[in-house]
Amino acid sequence: MGIKMLYDWSRKRWREVTLSALAVFFIVTTSVLIFANRLEAPLSHAKFDWPDETMNFHFASRISRGLPILERDPLIALSLDRVRPRSFNVIDSSLVPGGFLGLPVLSGGIGFVLRVWGILLLTPALSVGGIFALISISKRVFGASVGWLTGVLAFTNPALIYYTAFAMLPNAAFVSFLLIGLAALLAVDGRKIQPRRDVLISVVAGLCVGLALFVRTNEIWWVGPMFVAALIARRAKLGDRLIAFALLGGLLVGAAILALNAQIYGNPLATGYTRFADSAGGGAASSVLFPFGFHPRLAWHNVWIYFFRNFWWVSAPAVLGFGLWLSYRKKPARQMVFIAWLALIALWLFVYYGSWQFDDPLTTRLNTIGVSYVRYWLPIILGALPFAALFIWSVGCVRGARRYVAIILVATMAAFSLRAAFFAGPDSLIPVAKRIREYHRAALAVAAATPKDAVIVTWRTDKIVFPERRVAAVDLSLGLDSEMVSVISDLDQIPWFLYARLSPDEEVKVKDDLATRSLAMDAMGEPRPGETLYRIRKKL
Repeated sequence: MGIKMLYDWSRKRWREVTLSALAVFFIVTTSVLIFANRLEAPLSHAKFDWPDETMNFHFASRISRGLPILERDPLIALSLDRVRPRSFNVIDSSLVPGGFLGLPVLSGGIGFVLRVWGILLLTPALSVGGIFALISISKRVFGASVGWLTGVLAFTNPALIYYTAFAMLPNAAFVSFLLIGLAALLAVDGRKIQPRRDVLISVVAGLCVGLALFVRTNEIWWVGPMFVAALIARRAKLGDRLIAFALLGGLLVGAAILALNAQIYGNPLATGYTRFADSAGGGAASSVLFPFGFHPRLAWHNVWIYFFRNFWWVSAPAVLGFGLWLSYRKKPARQMVFIAWLALIALWLFVYYGSWQFDDPLTTRLNTIGVSYVRYWLPIILGALPFAALFIWSVGCVRGARRYVAIILVATMAAFSLRAAFFAGPDSLIPVAKRIREYHRAALAVAAATPKDAVIVTWRTDKIVFPERRVAAVDLSLGLDSEMVSVISDLDQIPWFLYARLSPDEEVKVKDDLATRSLAMDAMGEPRPGETLYRIRKKL
């Protein structure tokens, strides 16, 4: 009897059952890198493929253990601030985050209660919440069927799956907080007699938008105006009282951001990124608004490749859905507002990040979904999904074979998406999971071959050996700079090593640079194929 009741319920609520099953699938698949880490070592020693993830996890781990964010090390000052990994910054002989404080603080706080699992599962949990928020928004704007289809497409979207799996990157958390905040704002109707509920939801809306900026503060240029405009647009339903509560939620987080920045970086308006740029002096306003310059042609080139061409099975239905919407004679005001805001956000983010030309050719040569443009454009990618859903719904709403065509369309999109996220290239998740397991083995080999007080000069390998060993991250493509060579020579009481993947010419250049201070290096072996560990010593 119970099984029959469950079957009948699932038939009536098949949409909810489908979304719940997809949510479980999403959590499991986006945990692939967590599983890869757990196979090799305790998660407290997790390794990552991005230096930013290494940095965020390191400071989140410190917070979860009740340690201060600032990590003091006297050797930093002695080395002229050269002993630090990439993506880390140095202030007063202390390692500090070289980015925004939001993700390490939030995940570290949760990790304080739930330990390391809490740190790594925050982003997947937020992404699921963000998808359901997107469903809610899409339902209000385009209707229940399109909203449900939007959820199906979001749970199988390659970009969201991919950047949720990189749990210590802030992009998926940022867009999820933003979606939850906007969905909460749309759910409030001050004209109904639910005062406590409306006050709570209004505060939550403001808090979530504030937390989105806590995670990625530089997005304030468009998130701030969008939030204020949304409050003004909904003033008739919210009323001044609920608008004040929503603003209060945002301002509470804003005050926390300013206070933490002042405590860590010495200036409430500074971040780990702006501290890196201090030596360049005060730039013009254009460098603040467009730190990568203003290059419309380059932006369009990048948009075409990394938004449209590389993910054509998602972008094509979205474009067709938008064209279908344009053909409608009657366009509800809520849809007009949604499209206007999406267009403005797309224009800003496409130009802002699309004008960025990567210095490292490996970035674009070896990566497709892993190129940073994709993660910075997540708000647009998710915002375009309702149009793809609208196109699929229009195909499937007619009786007969078209329903099956719609099902085939969704299945095909999901298949291409999963392939792109997990298998298509060296930056896909399965190859990354394999590399992470290799990182653990290489870290063990380096730790076994070097003393605990050693400093290892690295290039891209700092993410492998840190924090088990201190590192000095150097771009070795041009050899060792004279300052770094002097630091190694002057601090001769420290055991120095070098661990990197060097071409024969690069190895000769590094040896010549060391020879200027009577130093030499000897190969000790390859912790990973192609990556050599060298011992640096005084010449005899």
